[in-house]
Parts: sequence; C-alpha cells; structure tokens
Amino acid sequence: MMDIESFLKYVKIKNYFETILVKNSFYLALSRLLVNASGFIFWIVAAKYYSLDELGIGTALISYLGLVSLFSGFGFSASIIRFFPSGDKTKILSSCIITIIISSVFVGSFFIFIADDVSKSLSFLQNYIYAIAFILISILNSISQIVGIVLIANRMTGSFFVQNLISALRIFFVIPFVSFGPFGIICAICLSLLISTLYVRILFKKNNIELKLELDMDFIWKSFDFSFWSYITNILSILPALILPIMILNLLGESEAAKYYIAYSIGTIFMIIPQSLSTSLFIEGSHGINMRIGAIYSAIISAILLFCSLLFIMLFGKQILGLINSKYIDAFWLMIIISFLSLPATIYYIFETIQRVSMRVRNLAILNALGCVFQLLFSYLFIQYYGLNGAGYGLVFAYGILDLAIICIIKIEGWV
Repeated sequence: MMDIESFLKYVKIKNYFETILVKNSFYLALSRLLVNASGFIFWIVAAKYYSLDELGIGTALISYLGLVSLFSGFGFSASIIRFFPSGDKTKILSSCIITIIISSVFVGSFFIFIADDVSKSLSFLQNYIYAIAFILISILNSISQIVGIVLIANRMTGSFFVQNLISALRIFFVIPFVSFGPFGIICAICLSLLISTLYVRILFKKNNIELKLELDMDFIWKSFDFSFWSYITNILSILPALILPIMILNLLGESEAAKYYIAYSIGTIFMIIPQSLSTSLFIEGSHGINMRIGAIYSAIISAILLFCSLLFIMLFGKQILGLINSKYIDAFWLMIIISFLSLPATIYYIFETIQRVSMRVRNLAILNALGCVFQLLFSYLFIQYYGLNGAGYGLVFAYGILDLAIICIIKIEGWV
C-alpha cells in the first residue's frame, strides 16, 4: 500500500502536471490550431484569387522555404529549450540568431542554384529579383521560428499564441500580392512574420532578453553535440513533409500537388495534440520533473482527445474540403488516412521527448533516418499504383515500422 508521504508526493506531482504541463500544452495546442485554422482560411481566400496551378506552385514554394529553414537551423530549437532555463538567455538568443542569419544566406543561395533541377516550376527563383527576395524571406522565416522557440523555452506560451495570432494576418495580405503570382503567397506570409517578430522583440526587451552582435562560444561548444544530433534528427523528421509536395508536383502535376497540400494541412491538424503535449513535456523535463509520470499522463490525454477529434473529421471532412473548393473533395480519403496517423505518432513524439531530455538524440537520429527513408520510399512506390492516395498509404507503412522499432527499444531498455 502507498504510505501517506508517497501519496502526498503523488498528489503534488499530479497537481503539478494538471496545472503547468496542461497549461503549456493548452497554449501550444491552441497556437498550432490557430496556425492550421488560419492556414485553412488562407487557402480558402487564395483559392478564390489564384488558379489551381498557381496554388500548386505556391505549395512547392512553401515547402522550399521550409527546407531552407530546416537546413539552416542547426538544431538550435531543441538546444534552446534544453539549455535556456539554466543559461544566459541573451547570449544564447544572440548566438542562435547570428548563426542562423549567416546559414540562411548560404543555404538559401544553394537552393536557388538548384531550383531548376528540383522542378521547372521553381526555375523563376533564379531571376535575381526573386532570388534576393527569397533569401530575405528565408532569413525572416528562420528568425521568426527561433524567437517563437525562445518564448516556449521561457514558459511564455501565452505570448507564443499571440505571436501566431499576429502571423494569421497573412489571410488579409494574400489578396494584395495576387499580381506576383505564386510568389505572392509567400510574400503574404513574409509580411505577417515581420509584424509578429517585431512584437516578440518588444516582449524580449520587457523580459530583459537583449539581442547583441556577439557569439557565445561556450554555449556553442557546450550544446554542439546535442545541437548537431538534434539538427540531424529534425532534418530527417521534417524532410518527408517538405519533399512530398515537390515529389507529387513532379509525378502528378500542379493540381494534384495542391490537393495533397490541402489534405495534408487539414489531416495533420490532429498531430497538434501529441506534438503540444510532448513539447510541454520537453519543457518541463528540461526543468527537472518526473518524466515517467509525465509520459503516461501525456499519452492518456492524447488518446482521449484524438478519439473525439478523429470522429469529427470522419463525419464532416467532405464538407470542410468543399468549403475550399469542390475539387478538393477528391482528397477526402487521403485526408482521413493522414488524420489517423496522429495515433501512432503519439507513441513516437513521447518517445522522442524522453530521449531528448535524457540527451540521447543520437538514437533519435538513427530512428528518424529509417523513418525518413521509409516515408519517401513507400510513398513514391504507392503513388505509382494508387495515385494521390498512395502518399497516405506510404506514410502509414512508415509509421507502423517506426512504432515497432520504438516498442522493441522500450522492451529492451525495460521501461515497462
């Protein structure tokens, strides 16, 4: 039986999770829900002013922008959350910003150089005006993501929500940039990011977090191993989501790429639940809370919320797609498949968080390498036979293999 002292300790931990962890998870989930909801409205508005082919190229541009941000990030997102609570906040922020600006210029230039080889639809980026604009947007996009992570690491998740609320202004900016064609889509996103980043800059000043033109080499070297493997892990984790729209653009054409992007954007809304809970768990784990109890608590909440959410999308999914354009209803089954991926993804995200807090990111890099290869390989193969839906089938197979690998690791290490 549990003695009084153990019981009181359990109640204290339980109350802690019900307040701090749930509060952070709530704001993170609300922020991601806002991003997806505003993105949904953004595409509804864009669909009325841009052609289907322009939207297809626009989705590829967003993926291309995401690739630049991914490769120039150097794993600092995870390092900020892991080391921010105990480090010099000004030095950490300044070091990350300076490094990311420099890397964004080089990575962005490289992606512009190979744009014509990646897809003929992106060859216009090699025009010097578009090239300069794309690099500047890439820098702003990377900075915006980093300052958002700083808010999360500093437990300012309410302010992080406001940052995303301001970013939703892209809905209103997409119409004035119609004359720019597909490039107008990322111009609208850029303007909203600029305003939200200025807002965060004001918050930093109020919280005595300054931005200085200096590199803290102690932080760089201290976090190098963790940052490097987090960098590799992040690339392998996000790469399939960024490559698939471009792959579909080349294999199936602009209109199918647009349908995929919309189905994927709606379907992955349900990933918000496990992602938010695991991110909150990572924040609190970096502050020293009990990870075993936190993992169990997060898994239970995630399962309950996902059950209700998935039932909703099965009942009203076609109506939601129809709000954008009746042509997108063709992607209904793909949207359902991607929505249900949130269930096996819950296992992965919680496992990932435990590994990060334990500083065992090398294991994650290996696991994500397998996941990346399987997602792209299976999706490519299934697209050949099943068309657009094949991308969803490929993702299902890949996540199934990942979860089997995680279960094996859990049993080998004796977690349960």
